Amino acid sequence: MLPLLKSLAQIYKSGGKSTIDYLEVSGLKLPQGGIFNIQLQTLAPEDIRTLDELFDIALDLTDQQQAEVQIVISAPQPDCKLVERLRS
Repeated sequence: MLPLLKSLAQIYKSGGKSTIDYLEVSGLKLPQGGIFNIQLQTLAPEDIRTLDELFDIALDLTDQQQAEVQIVISAPQPDCKLVERLRS
């Protein structure tokens, strides 16, 4: 899932349809050793498109070797590009 984060907004711009109930990215290590965590809840497709650069910047500024991602989509929509990518 971590590699998909950089393109999450693009996936939703090209056909992401499912609401993400919970998305957490934890353990992103900043250059001086600080830890950066992101926790988002109840993200409608429009919200995800709005967050276009958030994940790009967060991942460019951090070391992801210890990072973990949790995602919950309780009602996957038919033909949702994100769900298709997660299943493949």
